[in-house]
Amino acid sequence: MTPVEWLFEGDKHGAGPGLHRMTALLAHPALSALGTIRAARVTGSNGKGSTCAFLSEILRASGRSVARLTSPHLNDPRERLWRDGADISAEALARHAAWTHEQVSAYEAAFPGDRVGAFERQVLTFARWVAEDPPDAVVQEVGIGGRLDSTRAWPCALAGLTSVDLEHTALLGPTLLDIALEKAQAAPAGGHLVLGALPGDLTRRVSGACAAWGIQAEPVSATVELREARLCGDEMTVTLRLPKHGLDLESVRLGLLGLHQAENAAMAAALALRLCEVSTAEDARAFEPALREGLAAARWPARLERVATDPLTYLDAAHTPDAARRLAESLPGLLNGRPLVLVAACSADKDAEAVLRPLVALAEAVITTRSVRGRESEALRGLVMGLGAKEARAVEPVGAALAAAQDVARGCGGVVVLAGSLFAAGEGRGGGVRG
Repeated sequence: MTPVEWLFEGDKHGAGPGLHRMTALLAHPALSALGTIRAARVTGSNGKGSTCAFLSEILRASGRSVARLTSPHLNDPRERLWRDGADISAEALARHAAWTHEQVSAYEAAFPGDRVGAFERQVLTFARWVAEDPPDAVVQEVGIGGRLDSTRAWPCALAGLTSVDLEHTALLGPTLLDIALEKAQAAPAGGHLVLGALPGDLTRRVSGACAAWGIQAEPVSATVELREARLCGDEMTVTLRLPKHGLDLESVRLGLLGLHQAENAAMAAALALRLCEVSTAEDARAFEPALREGLAAARWPARLERVATDPLTYLDAAHTPDAARRLAESLPGLLNGRPLVLVAACSADKDAEAVLRPLVALAEAVITTRSVRGRESEALRGLVMGLGAKEARAVEPVGAALAAAQDVARGCGGVVVLAGSLFAAGEGRGGGVRG
């Protein structure tokens, strides 16, 4: 096994959740520069990756060099480590993975049984890459939760919490409040936390807990108000207001499609304003071009990503009930009166009925398929028929299902959307699309 293969093998948490391994590994003298780099950390049940993409591009548009860590990857592990518009090179990844292997081997020899997990190895590799040639800023996507996530050991006083849904309950707790409190601690004591739109009274309860922990928490709307979001075909625009700066931004184009992306864009803008210390109205007016350019430049794979034009074909990684509901809210604007041909997949460990119900309700025809770790396509076909699908058939593998859906769409003047599975979206991007 090569060091790069080893980097992504095995359990994410090694011997178990905790920050002691990551703290010890990041204390290496070769990583001393990390504490001098401005950084922002993004957590949340949905929207983390998109927010990181928006934030990275805003910072780049402001003239700053930016390194970014995200997960998971869809097609190539190098996607996880990104800098200034490009993934890490194969040569650099191999070199830094080898260094990480040396450090982890030494740690595990010194502390037998305290295995370092795969995500910890990836954070350490990213740290070595960053420290070798420090950028102006670092953007990190939290792996799971916040309080005990490996990224939490990295010096970073600013965090954003995009959303909260029931996920990873065995690790984070059984209720939305439990999960929100775990995620809120992505920010350290003395740090700042920007809160996205949270359900019920979670904003109040999380803010109270943060005050007790010494974390300054405030809603994103205190810095960036989302006034309007419009999606018409491939054109996504928002109107934003910066209340602290007295500035209105109208007709701001977003590089990512979906009404929910408006909230992610607002979060990214709020984090960028704080990270770049934009404090006055004059500062904000000078920073406006970076906000506009960065939000328009953002790209993120399999988030209503257009991958073909004949017929129009989109891939979306929505694989939780909340993400599917948000996708369904955006589809009428995307379709613009055209029929939807849905390619539906779902992982075996997901609630397929809850994920697919809002999407099937909008579809003229459904093609079910099976991806890695996915449910049988015939079983999904029976499920979507039970949900009221007008027409459904099962086609495997994912590439053949996309081709079948495109044939249907050409006949009815429709639009193809694949959704329901992150793995299926990855397979679709990996060569299963034509047109």
